Amino acid sequence: MRFAIISDIHSNLHALMAVLEEIGKQKADSIFSLGDLVGYNAFPSEVLDIIFQRNIPSIMGNHDIVCCGLENPIWFNPSAREASLWTRKRLSEEKKRYLCNLHNEKMIHDRIYTVHGSPMSRDDYIMDLMDALNCFQHLPDKSIRICLYGHTHLPAIYSDHGPSHDCTHAGKHSLSIRDRYFINPGSVGQPRDGDPRASFAMLDLEETTIEIIRVEYDVTAAMKAVLKAGLPHFLAERLQVGA
Repeated sequence: MRFAIISDIHSNLHALMAVLEEIGKQKADSIFSLGDLVGYNAFPSEVLDIIFQRNIPSIMGNHDIVCCGLENPIWFNPSAREASLWTRKRLSEEKKRYLCNLHNEKMIHDRIYTVHGSPMSRDDYIMDLMDALNCFQHLPDKSIRICLYGHTHLPAIYSDHGPSHDCTHAGKHSLSIRDRYFINPGSVGQPRDGDPRASFAMLDLEETTIEIIRVEYDVTAAMKAVLKAGLPHFLAERLQVGA
């Protein structure tokens, strides 16, 4: 079984289309999203249309819950707040209902658990090994071997029995059947690790490997769309530098 794991698309249609094309080449058996389908970028409705058409299951991200109106962006920075309110105005009632009905967490396979931020909250950031080690204690079932998460926009692999894997560069990483893992595939629509290429992961259960894959996409077109929509310039500029 080969899972394509995507996260933090954030309304970036150009990045999503490039990633889906690469996933097709990878011959994934299934695709799963770790949330934040919308927010920040210029194509929220178009991204959701593709999610619907491809029947890609997702959990709820912190931007999803704000953009559908269940929460207000009181803790967002000014650019994120402006983008979320802009997005909310442009989503149909049907699309808002879809976001409202997303689950906070989900088991997607035997012993594979998914969250957006952490097992405690979609708003938590798992930034390093110490954060991950703390989160292992909060998994809802001790039989869970892999917890997939997003939110940080940084690809990462943390084990409960040793140092984290180096995800500075894309590539394939072997997973020990003796260890438990927190794994972040990175962000499709707004990478923040200094690499502007879209990021996703392929989880191969037969090989017991996780591969972080980076994909070139038309960043310039995505930036122009953000500016044309009247969204903050900062949101366009960060796409160019992956920050």
